[in-house]
This record gives sequence, structure tokens and C-alpha cells, in this order.
Amino acid sequence: MITIIFNPIAAGGRAAQSLERVKERLDGLGLEYEVKKSEYHRHTVELVRQAASQGADMILTLGGDGTVMEAVNGIAGLENAPPLGFLPGGTGNDFTRSLGLDRDPVKALDQILSGGTAQCDLWQANDRYFVNLIGLGLDTDLVDWSKRTKKILRGIAAYIAALLLTLITFRYKRVRLTIDGTVYEREVIVITCTNGRYYGGGMLVSPNADICDGKLDIVIINRIAKARIPFVLAKYIKGHHVSQPYCEYMQGSEITIETDSGKLYYETDGEVDNRPPVHIHTAGRIRVLAPAGFKGM
Repeated sequence: MITIIFNPIAAGGRAAQSLERVKERLDGLGLEYEVKKSEYHRHTVELVRQAASQGADMILTLGGDGTVMEAVNGIAGLENAPPLGFLPGGTGNDFTRSLGLDRDPVKALDQILSGGTAQCDLWQANDRYFVNLIGLGLDTDLVDWSKRTKKILRGIAAYIAALLLTLITFRYKRVRLTIDGTVYEREVIVITCTNGRYYGGGMLVSPNADICDGKLDIVIINRIAKARIPFVLAKYIKGHHVSQPYCEYMQGSEITIETDSGKLYYETDGEVDNRPPVHIHTAGRIRVLAPAGFKGM
């Protein structure tokens, strides 16, 4: 039995239209499935656990990166859990890009059904699990503004509007970063600790990241003049920032982020929190459905 959990408000409601196409494809293949609708914040967590306890052979989500995050938090810690598959149905769909899945949910479904499972690294930041990234600084401000702009705009227009508002209101962040025991003190524009390669709707923040290598890729963009930030972002979006003097690119498996200034807002796969210090460490691995030939199978 395939369990599909979909977010009806993902991508401004377009996920519901995609669901009909996915169901039509499964019907055509003669596969047995059930559909569960996520109706409130963290409902997907509950639905994943319920589906796993009822013996689902695989669990597919249809939504955005927030839906992926909730599904991961639902499967974490379960013994003999079924594999998770992620059909892109949101605005960004960043984690599915790292898996090599097509942006069309029906084509992604075909890739999953003809593929296999990969052992994906699972990470924990304080009490929250994630598979894509944790970030702070301009990254967190962008997430916050994006949630507002998505209420009135769609697609890339929402991200562009959020980016402009972020640049207008941005303040540098002074942090203490401990990576595998080594301490770094920095004043930064942004820090991302990434498992996947993309975020923010396809920005290639960590070109070398591998979701199966047991390491987080850490990208630090140090303080520069505000007037230069838009030009830096142009490189950041395309992954051309890593060779620049203002950028530090490292790897680590145990990371702590602290600040002396009190509040420290950070985002974990798109969900903003404020509970410093942030302690990040490995939480093992989970099985995810990936296209044939994906590294890590």
C-alpha cells in the first residue's frame, strides 16, 4: 500500500491539482494507494507516524519543503520505517532537486517507482530533525519575508519581493561557531549548514553537498559592505560564491552556533525558531526513494 500525504495549500493550492494527476497515474498503473490530507501545522508528522504504524509500504508526500521537513520529523526514530518519497508540489522544492527528481510531480513519481532507496543523512538541530539545511542571518530573514510575500505573490516573484525586503531591513549577525571542536567567531551576512545543495527555490548554496556523506557543508558569508550584498547574492544564487574571499566553505558533523546578543533567529528547513544556542548533530539515516542510479543507493 502506498500512502500519499499532500498539503492542499502548497504552491498556492496547486498541489491539489497535481494530486489528481498523480492519482490518475497510479490508477493507470493499477497500484493500490490511499490519500491523506495534511490540515494543520505539523499534521504531516502525525500522518506519517500513523501510516508507518499501519504498515504502509512507502509514504509519498506531495507538497513543498515544509512538508518534507514534517515528514522527516514523523519518520525519525521509528523502527522498520517505510521509505519516504517526495513529490515536488511546493514553491521551492529544494530537497527534491538534490535527489535528482523532476520538478513535475508525475514524472518524479515515475522516477521513484522505477528507482530504489537511498540512505539519506538525518540531522538534528536542538529538538528538530532536518534533511536539507539550517541557516541564519540573511537566510532566516528571507524565509520570514517569503512567508509574507507568498500570501500575495506566487513563484519566483514572491522570492524576489522577499529578497528586496530582506536587503532593506537586514542587520549583520555576530556569532560563535564551533565545528567539530574548533571555535570561529564571525560577523556574518549568512551561515548555512547544509545537507542538500539548494534552498530558496533553487539557489545553489552548497555546490559540493552530498546528502549521503555523513557531513554537513557549512557556508559562511562574512561581513562586507551592504552595497555589495546584491552582487554577492547574484553569485550565491548560482553557486559561484564558494571561491570568493568573503566566503568560507567547510564541513562538519557536530556544530554549535551561539551569540552574545541574546536572540538568535535561525531556520530549519524553512521553519524559523529562536532558541540559542543551536546544537546540530547527526541523527543517523533514513531511507528515501530516489531515481535509479542515484548516489547512495
